[in-house]
Amino acid sequence: MSRGLVSARSFAKKKRKPSLKKVMNKAGIRTPNVKISLSAKTKKIITRVTMIIIFCVFIFVFIIRGFFFRAEYTIEKIKFSQGTIDYYEDIELFNALTTQVKNQNYFMLNRFKKHDILHSIQATHPFVTDINFQLETGNTLGINVLYKEPALKIKYREKEYGVRNDTTIFELQSGGALWLAAPVIDTPQYASGAVSLESFFFQFSFKNFTLLLPKVYEAIPNIRRFVYLVGSRRVALFTTDEKVIYLNLQDIKTLETQFEKYHKLQKYYPDFDRIASIDLWSLDENRVIIRKW
Repeated sequence: MSRGLVSARSFAKKKRKPSLKKVMNKAGIRTPNVKISLSAKTKKIITRVTMIIIFCVFIFVFIIRGFFFRAEYTIEKIKFSQGTIDYYEDIELFNALTTQVKNQNYFMLNRFKKHDILHSIQATHPFVTDINFQLETGNTLGINVLYKEPALKIKYREKEYGVRNDTTIFELQSGGALWLAAPVIDTPQYASGAVSLESFFFQFSFKNFTLLLPKVYEAIPNIRRFVYLVGSRRVALFTTDEKVIYLNLQDIKTLETQFEKYHKLQKYYPDFDRIASIDLWSLDENRVIIRKW
C-alpha cells in the first residue's frame, strides 16, 4: 500500500447482533405486549370486601364503646379497703389516689393508667408497693393499697421517718401497723439543729444499723427508747427498769464484749437494781462506768 492512501476497511461499520425480539419477529414469532389488568368483576369483589371490613371495624368499635364506656363504669365514689386503712391510714395518700382515679373509666384506668398512677404515688410515698382496683356497685371503686414496711424508723425534730436504705427516707404518720412495724432510732435534742436528715448515716451506715440493731434488742430486750448519739458510733439505751446503758456500735465483736460485761453485772453485781446508768465502753474491755441512784 502506497503512502497517502487509506484503506476502505478502516471506515467500515461493524455489524451489531440483532436483538432476540427482532430475530423472533423475523422468524414469524410474535411477542405480544403483556399488560396485567383487573377485570371489572375482580374490582367489584375487592370493593365489597373492603366495605365489609370497614363495616366490621365500625360495629366492633360501637360494641366496645357500648359495653366498656357505659355510665356505670365511670368512677364517682372511692372506697378504701379496711385492710388498707388499718395497716396505714394516711389521709394525704388517700387524697392523692382519689384525685387521680375519680371520674375515670374503670376499664381504661385498670388496663392503661394504673402503672402511671402507681409510679406517681411512689414518688411521694415510696413505701407503697402496689395498688389494686376493684369495681363495685353504684359507680364505686374499691382500692386496696399494698405497703412495704421500713427497715428502720428515725425520730427527728418531733417527726418520724421510715428508712428503706441509705437514700430512701420518708415521713410516716403515726398509727397503724406500718408505723409500728420497725424499731425507732431516736436522736438527742442537740441533733435537731446541727445535723440534717440526709447526713444521718454519714458516720454510721444504714447497713450497720440493720445488722446490729436486732442483736442489741436480743441481748437487752427491755429497751423502751433507743437514742443514737449522732456523729459518733455510740447509742444510749433507756430501759423499762429506769437505766441508761451506753454502747459502742463499732462492730459485732465490740458489741458482744459489751453484752458480756452487761450480763455479768446483771448476774453478779449486788446493787444492780440501784444502778442509774452503765457505760460499757468508755474505758477499756475489762472496766465499766457505773452511776447509782
